[in-house]
Amino acid sequence: MSEVLSMTIKLPDGSNLSEADLLILRTACEALVAQTCQPGADSPGQVRAMADEGWRVQSGLTWIARAERERESEEAVGETRGEALCRLCQLTGLHAVDGCP
Repeated sequence: MSEVLSMTIKLPDGSNLSEADLLILRTACEALVAQTCQPGADSPGQVRAMADEGWRVQSGLTWIARAERERESEEAVGETRGEALCRLCQLTGLHAVDGCP
């Protein structure tokens, strides 16, 4: 039987996270572990094939924020949750302006 590994993550001083926030962090960490530790997760063959075709390949994690209201919907991405929500707020704000979108 293989050894179970675990890690501790230090949160910033003064963090007051709700159970929902902790669940988001736990789920995100588990998803990263699954993505990183599964065989073939880093797909070096795919990256090498694209590089051979002249592509400069970069990848990273992205937050997605979505808002829906009746038949309307908006979606924004960002490198942080705050950035994604800020962009989403800008997009939803356009619905209050006459003629947009």
